[in-house]
Amino acid sequence: MNPMKLNETQETTMQPVLKLEGIVYLPHYVQPNRWCGPGTNEFTEPFTTEELINKGAVWSSYPLWPRRWTELLWTTQSL
Repeated sequence: MNPMKLNETQETTMQPVLKLEGIVYLPHYVQPNRWCGPGTNEFTEPFTTEELINKGAVWSSYPLWPRRWTELLWTTQSL
């Protein structure tokens, strides 16, 4: 078993994010089409892609740790 490398910087890649009313929603690490907002209460429950788009969210990108499921978004959305 390898010890954790706490001082090693993890590589990031450009990942899609959704922005709604100044709040950035990040892609969930493992649940496809789920987006997490900051804070507690109403922002802790992940939203679906459809929910955020229907509320007027816009696509953007940000350097984050890679998520497997977001690779498909780059090919199916105009990001």
